[in-house]
Amino acid sequence: MAVTINYSPSRIINPIPVQTFGITQTPIQTNIGGTSAPLPNERDRQMEQITNAQQILEAQINTSLVSRFRSAQSSIATVDQTGRVSYVSNGQVRILADGSTATFSILCDVSSTGGVSTKVFVDYLPGWLSYKFAHDLDAKIAGTTRSINGPAFSSWSPITRNPLNWATQSGVDITPIMALNSMSGARDQITLFSPRHAVGCNHNRLSPGTWVQFVAQDGTNRICQRTITATLNITYPLGTFSDGQVYVLDSDVDSYIGYATVLPTHPVYSPHLPSVGITGISAADLTCYLPMFVQDQRKISNIQEWIGDSNVPPNESWSAMTQAPTTGDRAQYALIVVGGDSGSPRCLLYNNRLVVHSFLSGIVMSEMAGQINAAFNTLGNPNGYQLDVVNLNAFPTL
Repeated sequence: MAVTINYSPSRIINPIPVQTFGITQTPIQTNIGGTSAPLPNERDRQMEQITNAQQILEAQINTSLVSRFRSAQSSIATVDQTGRVSYVSNGQVRILADGSTATFSILCDVSSTGGVSTKVFVDYLPGWLSYKFAHDLDAKIAGTTRSINGPAFSSWSPITRNPLNWATQSGVDITPIMALNSMSGARDQITLFSPRHAVGCNHNRLSPGTWVQFVAQDGTNRICQRTITATLNITYPLGTFSDGQVYVLDSDVDSYIGYATVLPTHPVYSPHLPSVGITGISAADLTCYLPMFVQDQRKISNIQEWIGDSNVPPNESWSAMTQAPTTGDRAQYALIVVGGDSGSPRCLLYNNRLVVHSFLSGIVMSEMAGQINAAFNTLGNPNGYQLDVVNLNAFPTL
């Protein structure tokens, strides 16, 4: 009997997929020139010096099934394990791509073109006094606007502290200048430098018998009223006239009213602040300035930028050199000086205290420290008060 064998249906076995293994170059432009470092002669200021900023033609390796990348000339270029080729020097480099069964390669061009040198201010160097002064104030106004910041007082009668003021909001002790007087109201500002002594300008001086009201900053609106009992014009060391006027009050102010500090004399502080020019006739032309808090007669918290100090011999008439800020958050608080603002202090900020440098249309405090301390004693100083000088020993010098 015949036997019939039925064959099973044919089966098609799919071949192993063909896997391409190639390597190509893709141009990539990269600026590798940026470096941040202080310039040799400006060690308190960090500058970004961009030297030979370069446009680099690199290569991005596009491939598959690569287990390792290698550069045949590492003095020309290197390659990471994603296939990104990085420039070392101008030239051609062969990049090798190892697969499981084969190695492919491509000749890549890497080159540097262009190149510019410039310097851009970045910031003051951390640890320097200039960094401290700049950041203590700039942090207070960051993100604020003048439209939502009013004067330090929201009303005059009764006197009421305004919480919507960047200085009071941020905890700066402005009680030494939160004052009204019976002679001219908010004009003719005087500043407390001890619990009993104040300083202002001679050409806008207050008379003995004038009462002064200082206002608490803690929201209680407590008023500390004292009366000026005597006043004295101080002179420069060579005996010539200065615009400084020292006052003594009938008693110490209450403990909730603070007093301002001062810088040491310029031979002491200037090595800590080499960005601020100290010179016989003019100050250095700088690219960035330290911000100073200045309250005008409306008690609005303004800002000036300190360029430096100048001294006109032979009478040692030191003057502050400042400018109105024009950029950043500072610019909206630029001060327009008008009559009656004289006597308002220019202040650096240090740990939320005022460090008075000088007065609008007046003296540089640190250069008159000896005469001011002597005036304290002449006017009456039962507790032996002297100017509170900021200690700068924690900061480096050139």
